[in-house]
Amino acid sequence: PQEARPLSLAAPWEHVYYYLLARGLSINEARERTARYLREMDLWECRNVISSKLSGGLRQRILVAMAIATEAEMIFLDEPTIGLDPIGKMNVWRYIGQYAKKGCTFVLTTQDMEEAEILSDRVAVMDRGILIAYGDLQSLKSRVKSKIRMEIKGNVSEEKLREYGSVINLTDKLLLYTDEKFADEVAKLAMTNNCQVTISPIRLEDVFISLVGVGPHEEA
Repeated sequence: PQEARPLSLAAPWEHVYYYLLARGLSINEARERTARYLREMDLWECRNVISSKLSGGLRQRILVAMAIATEAEMIFLDEPTIGLDPIGKMNVWRYIGQYAKKGCTFVLTTQDMEEAEILSDRVAVMDRGILIAYGDLQSLKSRVKSKIRMEIKGNVSEEKLREYGSVINLTDKLLLYTDEKFADEVAKLAMTNNCQVTISPIRLEDVFISLVGVGPHEEA
């Protein structure tokens, strides 16, 4: 669950081991799985340290280990990396990816578009509890007519940029959706005005923006 937290006075071993016992595994099988998954998820060295003394990344990893150690065919994860720093996120992503390759199906809810793009084979996009799009990454990205996105920071005419494509004002920068043939011309225009320019392919974030627009949204 999104708001789940490990028990502060319980160690990683206790979390995984007793959770497996509660799910009906024998003592020997629970011990074997606990040891195996704590090692695989790099929790072995801190297996007997109470969670209140562990970092946020390690505490979050305990929860993921509890779910994965069940070896269920399908595992539901709600915001598994919420509140983690970039390194903590990447570690959790790595473990989820490893077990997905072994045949486990993950159903993941997240508001982190990068996370969804890295981990997902298929994505369901929701806004205010309503399903508005579903498909693989390539089919979803094809909904955005432009081929590239250009982030421009600095003093450049928004009106001028609209000659090259669709522009979104994000307060601290302008986001231009355009075609590759205009990239050099726009970059020269931006640099003439001492602006910073970043060019990248269309992302899942851009799909979401194209579907729901810019503004406050309750769910993603």
